[in-house]
Parts: sequence; C-alpha cells; structure tokens
Amino acid sequence: MKILVFLITIILYSNNDKLFGLWKSIEENNPNYINLKSNGDFVKINKKETKKLKYSLYDNYIQIEGVDGNLKEEPYYLNGDTLVIQSINNGKIIKKKYLRQKLAL
Repeated sequence: MKILVFLITIILYSNNDKLFGLWKSIEENNPNYINLKSNGDFVKINKKETKKLKYSLYDNYIQIEGVDGNLKEEPYYLNGDTLVIQSINNGKIIKKKYLRQKLAL
C-alpha cells in the first residue's frame, strides 16, 4: 500500500513538473507569455505589463489568485509541448494554447 501511494505521488509530481517554465501563447497578433514557477509564482507578461500572481495546481485545473484576491479556476491539460488552459467567457469555452519556450543562457 505504501508503495502505491509513493508511486502516485511521484507521478503527480512529475506531471506538475512538466508545467514549470516559460510558455508563449500561440496568438499571432498579440502573443503573451506565462512563467509557471515551482514556488507558486505565476508571472504573466504581455506588451503592456507584467503581473506576478500566485497559483496552485490540482488534479486537472489550475487555481490562479488575481491581483484583487479573487480566485479563478481553469482546467488545463498538456498536449505534447503545448499547454492548453480553458476558460468560460459569456457561456463560450475559450482555449488558450501556449508553447514551451527554451531559455538560452
């Protein structure tokens, strides 16, 4: 039983580990970036501003704490090197797609 719990913990941690890093949106005319850090920082970068928010990961959704303290829960999934975050706006499902970016130092 202990081995099963250990294996499930490792699998969940390794899946979350794949989310950490820099992601660029696929939008052609207005690309933006998100940086998910292992310490719970969610950095959102676009042409006009940079926001540092907090996030928590759960089984199949990400919970993001806004600047005003409101919490937003959005389902997510990985499709290869693409992160898809879903939200609902006016009753329509919106899928935001991000590609993993590699940093050159």
